[in-house]
Amino acid sequence: MPNGNIRYQLKTPYRDGATHVILEPLDFMARLATLEPRARVNLARYHGVFAPNRQHRAPMTWAQHLERMFSIDIHSLNAWISRW
Repeated sequence: MPNGNIRYQLKTPYRDGATHVILEPLDFMARLATLEPRARVNLARYHGVFAPNRQHRAPMTWAQHLERMFSIDIHSLNAWISRW
């Protein structure tokens, strides 16, 4: 825009029908900066059974490797996994 503001077109309109957002350059850069991942932080985060400190993580990942590599049915290994 002539006055230096940035006009950003939205993928989908807001509820009020707005299809564009007009931002000042610093505001636009601040929004872009929030999209950049922090330095030295893993982008993949695991939760549930695959969380790093989960008790059953090793048996589950081991069973999935068996299924993939040797075509072993991991559902038949449930009794073994439950002992861990």
